[in-house]
Amino acid sequence: MVYGGDARYLLVSGLVSAAFVPAWVAHQYGLALLQGLGRRAWFQALRVLPSPLYCALLVPLFLGEGQRLPEVMTAWVGVHVLGAAASLWVGLRGLPAATPGAPAAAELRRFGLRSMVGAISPIETFRLDQLLVGLFLSPVALGIYVVALAFVNLPRFIAASIGAVAYPRVAAAVAKDRALAGPIVRHHMRLTLLVVVPVAAVAIAFVPLVIRVFFGEEFAEAGTTARILLAGAVLFSVDRVLGDCARGAGLGAIDTVAEVASWASLLVAAAVLVPAFEANGVAVALGIAGAVSLAVLATLWTRAEGTRAANDGRAAPERALRTQDGR
Repeated sequence: MVYGGDARYLLVSGLVSAAFVPAWVAHQYGLALLQGLGRRAWFQALRVLPSPLYCALLVPLFLGEGQRLPEVMTAWVGVHVLGAAASLWVGLRGLPAATPGAPAAAELRRFGLRSMVGAISPIETFRLDQLLVGLFLSPVALGIYVVALAFVNLPRFIAASIGAVAYPRVAAAVAKDRALAGPIVRHHMRLTLLVVVPVAAVAIAFVPLVIRVFFGEEFAEAGTTARILLAGAVLFSVDRVLGDCARGAGLGAIDTVAEVASWASLLVAAAVLVPAFEANGVAVALGIAGAVSLAVLATLWTRAEGTRAANDGRAAPERALRTQDGR
């Protein structure tokens, strides 16, 4: 009725697409099981499984003739259903029969509520920067910005992969002795910098050329924007890994505080920079938001670790006395 004519293929495509949300949610739960169990090889393999399968299915659909939207949506939903089924099957098979000392459901809910905002990161998930470009700049500027934004995915993917490994490692260390978490966090932060910085540096060096080759001279202006976004992506990558570590240590609330601080800094910086620098101003504002989030998160993490160390220092004499009394 909305589009008129023979739009049955749109209705079919829409009905098929409705199955994507439950499939995606089930896939995330399956991946969370694998992450918590420490089955990293299965986690990484099943995490990326839908993408190459979807690309492989698109090739014959692209080469075919006629209206292919229902088939494309079926392929998109199907690969996520497959990913969900595989991850849940492997994850549920690996669950122990019993988990001594498991947290209560109420404690899990509180942790989830405190951690939710930091975990989903609306700036990255919902692309608030892209929204600002679309609202306040021209469609041409939005197109250029979207092209530039495509090149920050690799640093983000690397950081998400490192964070996914760090999260359960930190949680397991905290369950034994909270003092063990610090070295693990520092190790993964160094690893993030050692991997992400060279990748971003190479991308910064060659991204203008890549844009000209694959997108044409019309999008050459996106090169500068992409370079700014890649520099900011380094900050967001380190912030992402530290946030995952904080949640693993049960400190999800500090990641949420840092995330909220980044929203405020993004809006303030954009209000100052966009009128003068347009899309590049949004990119710089995004980098400032990443720097603010990382600074707040690092400060709160250091303070929490200092409090933990002080409490351990006060508790040490008491433990010694109890040990002597026991003798």
